[in-house]
Order: sequence, then C-alpha cells, then structure tokens
Amino acid sequence: MTEKKRNTYVDFLRGVAMLIVVLGHTMTGSASGSKESVFFNIVWSLQIPMFILISGYVTRYSRIPDDTRGLFRLLGKRSLAYLLPWFVFTVLLNGIVLGKQELAPGALFFHMDSGYWFLFSLWTISMIFIPARFVALKLSRKEKAVPFVTLCFYLIGMALLGGIGFLAGFDFWCIKLTLYYMPFYCLGYLYGCFRDSVTARFSSAISVITAICGLAWIVSIIKLDLFSLSDTRITDILIRAGVSLCGCIFVSGVFSAFGNTGPVFRFVEWIGVHSMEVYLLHYYFLNLAAVSALPELMTAKGLAMVAANYLIAVVLTSTAAKLLSSNRYLNLILFGKPEKKR
Repeated sequence: MTEKKRNTYVDFLRGVAMLIVVLGHTMTGSASGSKESVFFNIVWSLQIPMFILISGYVTRYSRIPDDTRGLFRLLGKRSLAYLLPWFVFTVLLNGIVLGKQELAPGALFFHMDSGYWFLFSLWTISMIFIPARFVALKLSRKEKAVPFVTLCFYLIGMALLGGIGFLAGFDFWCIKLTLYYMPFYCLGYLYGCFRDSVTARFSSAISVITAICGLAWIVSIIKLDLFSLSDTRITDILIRAGVSLCGCIFVSGVFSAFGNTGPVFRFVEWIGVHSMEVYLLHYYFLNLAAVSALPELMTAKGLAMVAANYLIAVVLTSTAAKLLSSNRYLNLILFGKPEKKR
C-alpha cells in the first residue's frame, strides 16, 4: 500500500543529490580545470547515481495497479510527468523561444546528453520497471518472490533496450546513459524491498560496510579520474559504477547519523520534494556572475567564483521553483504535475 506520510530523510537525500547536480554544473562554467579536480570527481561520482538509487528506492512507497487498465493509466501519468516537461523546456523554450536547442531530429534524439536527457532516461526506466513489477505481481504466488521475478523481467527489458541501441546506435534516445544507470535504479528498488529485514539482521554490520565503502570511495576519487574513464571498456564502466555505489552508500550513511530537524534540513528536504522543478530551472541561473577569463578552480578567485555562482543559482532556482509551482496550471504545463485530488 502507498504510505501516506513522506519519508523526509529520503527527500533530504534526494535534495542533497540535486544540489550536487547544480554544483557540478556550476563548477564547469565558473572555473577552468574543474573536470580535472578531485572536487569534480566527488561531484560526478555522486550526482546522478545517488538520484537514480533514491528513485528506485522510493518505489517501495508506490502501488502497482491490479489490472491492465490501471497499468496503462499509470504509464500515462509517468509519461506526462517526464515527457511533457522535456518537450516544453527542450522544444518550446530552449528551441523555439530562446533558440538554444537545434530542433532537427538528429540533434534532438541523438545528442540528448547536452540537454534534459535525464527526463528521457527516467521515463525509459519507468516504462520497463513498472510493467516488470506488474507482471511479477501477477505471476508470483509468494510476496517474497516478487522482487526476484521483477528483476528477471527488468533484465529482459534492459536486453531489449540494448538491442535497440545496437540497431539504432547507443547515442539514440540516450540509451547508453540509460543502460548505465538502470542497475542503480534496480539496486535502489531491491534495497527498498529488503531494507527492513537487512537492518534487523545485520544492523551491527551496516556501519562497518559504510566505513569500508567510504574508504574505497575516498581512495578511488583521489587516485582515479572517473570522468575520463572509457565509456566502451567494461572494466572502466564497472570501476566507475562501483566507485559511485560506494560513494552513495557512504554519503547516505553519514547523513543518516545527523538529526532530521532544523532550517537547513527542511530547505534541502524541500529541494528534494521539488527536485523536478530545480532540475529543469537551474540551467537558466547558472554562472550569472561571469568574468572575461575563467579563473583556475584551485585558486582563491576560482573557489570564490564557484561559491558565488552556486549561491546565486540555488537561491534564484528555488525561488523560481516555488513561485511557478504554486500555480496549478504552470505546475502541470512546466513540470508535469497535475493538481492532486483531495
């Protein structure tokens, strides 16, 4: 059943992930040499993997319909939530109004990583995961078997998506990125399924695992340039994914030790609840404090420039998100969020 009360800690972690996304985009536009720095290694290893893990985890709070009619209704809602904002911001605003996006099909569908590719990846993952879980619930006689049957059909969906990528090219529809992040989504889902039993049985080992993951993550981000690892070598892909997973486990474990009260927590939690709005809007407020020549990141001027632009981006983005989402029509058209029935 769907839980009525939101998990504020999960929203907080989602907010942390989104703020890291904004930081990464701020760094690359505010200072030169950002991508070669340890700071960018930290940001890049966490930002999207952490968000995708959380997205998979929160499926534990969602209810899958009992019939095919409800299934297609749910798929339609997810399509509205992801594809409408993608169309509005990519085609209408950036393409037609601002002229920043080339609207030729090749540019739109084969170079999505330069724009709002994340929405298309989440939509693709949802179109695979939701039917997989629906079929698993229909076929499984025991509740404990549902996650494993879901995993089987999810892997079949990944294979079919890989086949499309093989035929059309893995840059089409950001298939390469989607396939890379799909395991993170599934791991988040599986952890959500077994979290209670794992916590009850292995509570004493969790802190040890967190510490080991933290050590592995710190050593890796110091010694490896994760951003430069190959996208085609399996070993490099596995190394990058493993480092990101360790980092996500460590950061989540560290934040769990802090209290969930105070204005900072509430603000980051709000960012998590409104992560869609922040993701879509923050591009318009990046690097407003500009200079003719970008300073080096690891200088006082470079760090100050990043800090100033980051503060400006966060404040203006959150303000714009709050104002725009308060109108039910703009909330639907811009962010794909229909007004909830009372």
